[in-house]
Amino acid sequence: LNLAQRLNLHFGELKKREKGLPIWRQIMYLACMLIDGGTRIEDFKQLASDEGWKKIREEDSMMAVRTVRDLLYRFGEEDLKQFEKLHRRLTCRIAKKTKTPETATIDVDATFIEAHKQEAKYSYHKEPGFYPMLGFWAETGLTIEAKFREGNESPASGAMPFLLKIIEGLPEEIKQIRLRSDAAWYQAEVMDYCDQHKIKFAIGGKQSEPMMQTIEGIPIEQWETWSTDEEVLKQHPEQKEWQIAETVHSLTGSSGSHRVVVIRKPYPGLELFKEIHAYNIVITNMDWDKRHLIRWYWERCNSENWHKELKYGFGLNQLPSSKYLPNATYFHIAVLAFNLVQALKRIKLDNKWHYLTIKTLRYHLFHVAGLVVHHARRWILKLFHRYPNYDLFLNILCPRPT
Repeated sequence: LNLAQRLNLHFGELKKREKGLPIWRQIMYLACMLIDGGTRIEDFKQLASDEGWKKIREEDSMMAVRTVRDLLYRFGEEDLKQFEKLHRRLTCRIAKKTKTPETATIDVDATFIEAHKQEAKYSYHKEPGFYPMLGFWAETGLTIEAKFREGNESPASGAMPFLLKIIEGLPEEIKQIRLRSDAAWYQAEVMDYCDQHKIKFAIGGKQSEPMMQTIEGIPIEQWETWSTDEEVLKQHPEQKEWQIAETVHSLTGSSGSHRVVVIRKPYPGLELFKEIHAYNIVITNMDWDKRHLIRWYWERCNSENWHKELKYGFGLNQLPSSKYLPNATYFHIAVLAFNLVQALKRIKLDNKWHYLTIKTLRYHLFHVAGLVVHHARRWILKLFHRYPNYDLFLNILCPRPT
């Protein structure tokens, strides 16, 4: 992936002294710690004390914990923008290595990281922390855009600039862009832009007064049973009472109107009152069958799993500093680590590995006992020949010619 060259290109000027490790290697070592399961800066001691880990990298010494912490404090606001650019370029590179799909489905969502830090601001959750925005490319599982934000930022703020950066970062081979988001992106500006640039979208609708008036205007005969599939209803009996319909609605400030697909169901706890309903609303410019559209839209919930993976798999639930900028740097290195693991799965592993969590990969691939020996002027890693994934491990490190 030419990652060393790319890291030096973006951050080479941060290395002031000729002595010591180059900046790209320092960033990669911190990313390796997060991939390996470290959750705090102090956990780097465990990695630095591993003699085998140092030998196969031909390193005589490793960074001290203090050096790792100093690294985070070197990055400024402009460097964070370089990280955002790096994620976009690396995503394109990985996609090309794995045969770029013709369609890019982008799932955007903000996630709250609770952090009782000096510079953390209170969110509407009434807790201090930070509120990063992430954009995932669903077909590849990669993070194509990531922005670290203050805790008091609204999930809806900065939607349009964020979308423009995502589009800028997609490969030229992409023929169709599809956007999925919750109601935070229920914005006329976003929808009008998508219409003008032939981007398909499905966005959660807000139950505003004009929207509810539109829904209440749907004739009763147009409400259909959500599902008649007995197997589905057996697994989800609550869906027997669901109904689905569609209508057309225009947002204030929008240049046009859009299709709205609505699911109507009994309001939780008030099932006895038949006239009171809860609604799930999706506004879209797509012409798919309404049931198929809803099921496809629900797939965006997988982004919640990626958020969870970043927080609890790559250590983002414990930010290392009381300051904003070091935490933002740590966030971007965690995103880099996440994308590298996704690259490993997509480039080197079979389909059955693509949806496994980092915890499972550690158990089967990373935390495997081995012996490092020096022979014929080179380092050799020896594994037990009955190790279940021996052939897979061998192919990752020494790929056979195709």
